[in-house]
Amino acid sequence: MPHWDLIEIAELMRKRLNVPGLRASIIQIPFRVNSMKKILTLLVLVLAVPVFAKPFNDKANKFKVSYPDGWKADTKAEHFKVLFKSPDETANIGVAVVSVDKPVGAVDFLAEVEKQMGVENIMGQDERQLEDDANTQVGADDGAMGVFMRGKGESQLRQIMFIFTKGVKIYTVIITFNESDKETYRQLTKDVMNSFQIQ
Repeated sequence: MPHWDLIEIAELMRKRLNVPGLRASIIQIPFRVNSMKKILTLLVLVLAVPVFAKPFNDKANKFKVSYPDGWKADTKAEHFKVLFKSPDETANIGVAVVSVDKPVGAVDFLAEVEKQMGVENIMGQDERQLEDDANTQVGADDGAMGVFMRGKGESQLRQIMFIFTKGVKIYTVIITFNESDKETYRQLTKDVMNSFQIQ
C-alpha cells in the first residue's frame, strides 16, 4: 500500500475520532523472511496532548492546580503567584491572586480587567458567568470566563481567563497559547480547570 494511502487513512481516522492533538506517523521496519528482505509499514496514531502529572499546591495563597508533565513552574514571574511554561515556551498557564477591600462579583471584575487590558472579550455577555456547579467544584463563591485574542496572523494568541472570587480574594487563571494550536489546547484547558481548587 503506498504511503499516501496510509496518510489519507490516518487523516480520515483522526477526523472521525475527533480527538484534539491526535497525530499520525508512518514507521517502516526492515526485516528478513527466508533470506528475502521485507519492509513492515506501520501506521501509528499518537496523542500529542500534554499529560497531567504534576500537582502544584500553594498553601500560602490557598489554591492547588495540576500542570502538564515537562512544563516548568516559575514562582517568581511578574503578576503571577505561579506561571507554568510549556517546554517550547509557546504556551503558558498563570495563576494570580489578589485581595480586594470588599467582595466583588466575578463578572464585574472581569469587565474591569477587560477595560485595563484594552482588549475585547469575544465571549457574549450571557456566556461569561460560570454556572454554580463550576464555582462549587472549584470552591469559589462566584466565577466568570473571558476569551481574548492578542496579535494578528500567525502570531495571534488566544488567552482564556477564568476569574473566581472567594470572600475578598480573587483568583485568576489565564491560559495562553497560539491561536493555531487551539484544538490541541482545548483538552489542556479542561484538565487545568478540572484540577484547580481553592482551599
